[in-house]
Amino acid sequence: MKQYVKFFIVIGTISATLLTACSSNEQQAELDADLVAEGEKIAKSSCIGCHAADLSGDMGPNLRQLKLSKEEIVEVLEKGRGSMPPATAKGHEEAVAEYLLSLQ
Repeated sequence: MKQYVKFFIVIGTISATLLTACSSNEQQAELDADLVAEGEKIAKSSCIGCHAADLSGDMGPNLRQLKLSKEEIVEVLEKGRGSMPPATAKGHEEAVAEYLLSLQ
């Protein structure tokens, strides 16, 4: 009988851990969706002048086919690159990076 009690305690602990992990993943997904939505607003107001309305490229490169990591995108947004000026996302670099990565 004691073995069954121990078994159910172990199963209960594992279940609680898994439920907590799932809840954290759902919260992370919500956060990412919020960042993507925020990034989309910024990109549509700040990036379309050089990268076209659909971000497929014009004077600037195609942003729909970036081969950069999130960190690299944030760095380009903060520091600029080539003819792109720095600080174009004005503190929203992470959100813009999330949005651009969602287009890939």
